[in-house]
Amino acid sequence: MPTHAGEKTLECSVCNKKYTSDTGLYMHMRTHTGKKPFECNVCKRSFYRRDYLKQHLRTHTGEKPYECTLCQKAFATNTALRVHLATHLTARPYKCTECSKTFCSSGDLQRHVRTHTGEKPYKCALCSKKFTRSHHLQRHLRSAHITEPTELVECDICHKKYSRRYLKLHIHSTHSSGKAFECAMCFKRFTTSSSLNNHRYRIHTHTGPKPFKCSVCPKDFHIQSELEAHFPKHKDERPYECTLCQKSFVMRYYLTNHILQVHTDEKKRNCTICLKSFRGSASLKCHIRTHTKEKPFECTICKKKFTVQSTLTTHLRVHTGEKPYKCSVCHKEFSQLGNMQSHSLMHDAPNSFNCTVCKKTFATGYNLKFHLRNSHVSDKTFKCTVCLKTFGREDHLMDHLFTHIKT
Repeated sequence: MPTHAGEKTLECSVCNKKYTSDTGLYMHMRTHTGKKPFECNVCKRSFYRRDYLKQHLRTHTGEKPYECTLCQKAFATNTALRVHLATHLTARPYKCTECSKTFCSSGDLQRHVRTHTGEKPYKCALCSKKFTRSHHLQRHLRSAHITEPTELVECDICHKKYSRRYLKLHIHSTHSSGKAFECAMCFKRFTTSSSLNNHRYRIHTHTGPKPFKCSVCPKDFHIQSELEAHFPKHKDERPYECTLCQKSFVMRYYLTNHILQVHTDEKKRNCTICLKSFRGSASLKCHIRTHTKEKPFECTICKKKFTVQSTLTTHLRVHTGEKPYKCSVCHKEFSQLGNMQSHSLMHDAPNSFNCTVCKKTFATGYNLKFHLRNSHVSDKTFKCTVCLKTFGREDHLMDHLFTHIKT
């Protein structure tokens, strides 16, 4: 990060990122510790920063302060406005076969097609009325089923107006700085009960038994996710050898799975489309959905659909904020086991992936690919349709588009 002469720089001890203020560094450290002190009183979701919470609260209040100057459409976040602005300037490759109207994204086209088909996938659970769009359903719920008065009340602190239902929520999330929840063991105070509970778990509960034992070394752990994070340390130690083909594995479970998949005489079932074989009918049935595009498992919150139940379970953590896998070194939490294991290599494994352009090293191949894509991309594939200037990254194009909007 470039700084002015004489301006102090503070470096993060984990990732070496630099900041010019104590506050900036303090907030950044939460990305490593997993601390989320700002909790939504409506859905209990927690956030690293107060401004993220304020932005999230708009999903409950319906407030949309960001307005497009070209069409007057309003949005809850600046990011949503930026995405919308591109619809005025970029190509529209998705064409409706009924009326030839074009759209910027497949999602916009899909929503438009419903005006021809009459499909209404969003159903009100209270009166069974159906709608073509999610926000139409939300508007219906507010107007038809909310019985409390809709008069707006002014906040005495910032003079913004809210319904009585959300004024109290606004004051607590925006103007309250009190820390009412105190840890009985160290007397540290927190703004929310969830922050206090996270603190107790991370700092004061790791003194009990360690029932999860590593099958390779004598080390044991308090929780399952710590044991799973530990396994990558043994990636070069494979004590479990298959007596049929001499292939070796880190865990006995992997060996058992290998024998069942490779060496059993159980009759295999073949996919009639691609001829790939499977041991069970359930596995074959899941695979066939990759050809038929069938997605029977639907998220009840955002209506997104998935081919298998396990993918839906993982997706639901986006809404609940659940992160069941925790790094045993820095206590950072993850929603998926694979992400946590990749992260743990940063602590345990040497930096073995080298960038051939700048010689920088990375713990995982994924991190190296991300670095190459964002730092050394030479093909400028994102073109401005107004002035034809090209960019190597889409976010750079989006920043550039604002120069045309303002003029």
